[in-house]
Amino acid sequence: MTNQNTIRFVRSIIPVCILLIQSVVTVSNEVHIPSLDVQNIIERLKIEEQMSHEAAVNSVIELAHYYTTIKHGIHGSPSAMVDKPWHAHILNTPMYMEFTKTEFGHYVHHIPY
Repeated sequence: MTNQNTIRFVRSIIPVCILLIQSVVTVSNEVHIPSLDVQNIIERLKIEEQMSHEAAVNSVIELAHYYTTIKHGIHGSPSAMVDKPWHAHILNTPMYMEFTKTEFGHYVHHIPY
């Protein structure tokens, strides 16, 4: 294999490697949001954001993925799909504080950008 072919091969497998890494993080190290928290977040989203049940559930799933990235040291601005359930979670401060203490070992602040 020539150097040029090697470079092409490596470039072609990078997206696959990224997907595999994301899958491993998602499966083995996914942050678990307790069911009572999930129920509370979903109800808030349905009432305050007029989301359908399905949209609220999908938002909570994305929130769990976002929490997982935070837990692994990857920080960035959350999407609107993540920001809404995160706000809904934070508003129940005792629940959110217990969750972040359990999952992260400390309170996780939300600093809007």
